[in-house]
Amino acid sequence: MTTQAFTAGITAQEGTVWNLAYTARRMEYSSSLYQDGWDQSAILGGNYSLEDLNFQISQSFTDTSDPEIETGRQTPEQTYTTSLTMNYGVGSSQPSLEVDFGQNIAYVALAPSTYTWSNQDWAHFPVNPQVDLAIGVGLGYTHEDPGFDMDDVTPEAKISWNPTSELTLATSAGIEESRYLITAGGTLQSPVYSASISYQPSPTTTIGAGAARQVMPSLFSNEVIQSTSFNLQLAQRLLTHYYLSVQAGNAENNYISVNSALASERHDTTNSLQASISTMVFQRVNLSLTASRVHNSSSIQGFAFSSNQFGFQAALKY
Repeated sequence: MTTQAFTAGITAQEGTVWNLAYTARRMEYSSSLYQDGWDQSAILGGNYSLEDLNFQISQSFTDTSDPEIETGRQTPEQTYTTSLTMNYGVGSSQPSLEVDFGQNIAYVALAPSTYTWSNQDWAHFPVNPQVDLAIGVGLGYTHEDPGFDMDDVTPEAKISWNPTSELTLATSAGIEESRYLITAGGTLQSPVYSASISYQPSPTTTIGAGAARQVMPSLFSNEVIQSTSFNLQLAQRLLTHYYLSVQAGNAENNYISVNSALASERHDTTNSLQASISTMVFQRVNLSLTASRVHNSSSIQGFAFSSNQFGFQAALKY
């Protein structure tokens, strides 16, 4: 099967406070199993500071119909995401406060709609200019229609460390306790974490790695996903005008039934590898070649697959 994508986008900025970006994409598939169509996304963001107080707000919208590993089919989906972050004194040498609010609404064809509200509060305690420690707590509420209601509490700690100008490390860890507000519901306690490292030994070379574990609603009714993922990245400039990018990843997704005493219903393992090489011509045209492989194994028949993809992209920026 071949896939063709035609993308156009525009970005507008109002001073240093507001910015707006919109992208439209036409997807065409050679297989009759997939339906051609238009995808689109938009994001409006703002940033405002008043002495030691900083506000960041964003509203985004996406309308896509990509094939999904989770559902095993082409899945039309619309999402609306709102976020508000308030920082007081963050980045200074004194203790500071960070407060995050979020809302995510997803409408998915042939799947439940989900409504998620979250709040994360952090107290930062700088040790020195290279090290920042923080402790916090997250609160969340999820409504799945049709499906379950869930509230969660997540105490966490995180650390950011920049030992040198070339090396950056960041990690956070905590325990998420989710309570399912249905007749047969229970409580699920799950360790959650995220970690990333970036090393830039030279201006032309960047090496990175990351890991994460989280709990999130599934696209299937009355199920949640415990997801653990790892990834590696390499970016390298070649022969002055060419850029090589390599990414490898592994994800373990455990689908847990809310209605069956939090029993595991399905387990997927996804391995991926992607490499691309790009160059800029005429100062405005970016050309790139991409090769990728994705392999998904599943405990449920019908969701396992392997995919090899090769692509060419030409992008004009004006």
